[in-house]
Amino acid sequence: MSLDLLPVAVRTTPVMEPAVRRTMLDVTVARLDVDRVLRMGELAAPAEERAQARIRVIGGVSHLEGDGWLGTRWYRWARMFGLPRLPASPTAAARLLLAPFDVTDHVHRTLAPYFSGVLAVFDAGLALAPGTPDEPEANEVLLQGWTRACLPTSLTPGTAYGPRTPEVEEVLRHAWGASPTARLRAHEARAAIPAHEWNSACGVVDDTSSVCGVPFLARYLFGEALSVSADRGLAEAVATVADNKMSRLNEVSDKQQLGHKSFWVSLLDEDLVNGAFATDHPFVRYALQPAALRIIGDYMHDLPQLSDVLLTLSQPTPNQALSYSQLWHLDHDDKRVCKLFIYLTDVRDTSDGPFTFIPAGPSRPARSAAGRSRPRWRRSHRRR
Repeated sequence: MSLDLLPVAVRTTPVMEPAVRRTMLDVTVARLDVDRVLRMGELAAPAEERAQARIRVIGGVSHLEGDGWLGTRWYRWARMFGLPRLPASPTAAARLLLAPFDVTDHVHRTLAPYFSGVLAVFDAGLALAPGTPDEPEANEVLLQGWTRACLPTSLTPGTAYGPRTPEVEEVLRHAWGASPTARLRAHEARAAIPAHEWNSACGVVDDTSSVCGVPFLARYLFGEALSVSADRGLAEAVATVADNKMSRLNEVSDKQQLGHKSFWVSLLDEDLVNGAFATDHPFVRYALQPAALRIIGDYMHDLPQLSDVLLTLSQPTPNQALSYSQLWHLDHDDKRVCKLFIYLTDVRDTSDGPFTFIPAGPSRPARSAAGRSRPRWRRSHRRR
């Protein structure tokens, strides 16, 4: 069961899966400068072609979540590039999605090249957003400005914010972990700051960003910190899928692909289509969320490749000898691999089936004795 979405050689070709290109869009937009924005406008498809492609894609979007991938970027990018305030609670998806493009009807001709490049970012977002209509020709037109001006790139999620990327990620992780009450207090504290003081402070930050050669980065980060809690919905979606599978355990068990582990039930097998998962599957979206890709990309010093997603129920076998992953074992994976394990039920003690492993150092004697060269040993307990 394999889903290869993320090619490792992202720096050599702009031909990538939508999930990869979404990540690269976020990374490159964070580090834009004015010259690159103008370049996107120059290399974009003709305005009339872009407008027609835009209408085709937007016309197929019937529903838009304000805290989803596309909605959060629309509000973030509007603030980042200095566009007029977008509708706070649009009654129709088209109203919000068309709002940034309406600005071209009201700008002075001297600003037209800048806004043409800015709208190339929004066009790329439309083409790459999860759940938008499958319009290959229209999407390629919308992607032309961004792909030609920004790809290939040496940027990765681990370098997106420059030398201080680890510190920035720590701030964003803190925002992610904040409780709803804490976020509400933060918004209330922000609202209590007099407008002239807030605008003055923002001006200093914007000027500093410009001096450093990344004039949009501060505003980008501010928008990301505000919207980071939207990713919490992915965790809830994963939990919902897991609960649904467990409530239909007998039915799901009958649909799993046969394996050599009798104690395992592969709960996601019924979701496979021609051996792969859809890119909008909650487990795939969770694995490819920016927060996860940044951490893993920083660790691996490259854009990671998604190999597999699993939801397994490992059941006790009291009358049988332990076997396979019930024992300490070595996984047959690639030499460079990073695995993310998610508990779907609380683990308070050993009877709850915690995931355990032996670190690389202490595992070497056992590995040598077994005549193997895998990096570490691990054991799966009752459930993971």
